[in-house]
Amino acid sequence: MSDTSNSSTSNPSPKKTNLINYISLVFTDGDRTINATGDIFGKEVIYVNNQQISHKRNYKTKSIHAFTLGEDQYELEFHVINVLSGTLNCTLIKNDVHFKTQTWKPFGKYSMPIVVGMGFVAGLLTVLLLEVVL
Repeated sequence: MSDTSNSSTSNPSPKKTNLINYISLVFTDGDRTINATGDIFGKEVIYVNNQQISHKRNYKTKSIHAFTLGEDQYELEFHVINVLSGTLNCTLIKNDVHFKTQTWKPFGKYSMPIVVGMGFVAGLLTVLLLEVVL
């Protein structure tokens, strides 16, 4: 928790999800919108109502951001539960009680081996097609 940087300065809204800034999960707690974002370079940023409140760089399979809003204490945990598929759980805890967990999968319902296998088959078919044409 000590390596979490908290900031009360206003920052721009979280970036749109794309290949670089590719994790964006939103939690709603009353009038608070908590957006947890992450990118492929290990940068994690937490926004509340489009204001950055915590950020850090993490290369482990688990990290926790702790922050206080008013009288409420929050912990937001990123946890990679399957390195092979890239599946990530993001859990929000409010006042030491589980609030909500969201799961993010980079390949949707498909696992990484299936996506790689489909790419291999597509590449093989392309080579065979070029072989016939040439």
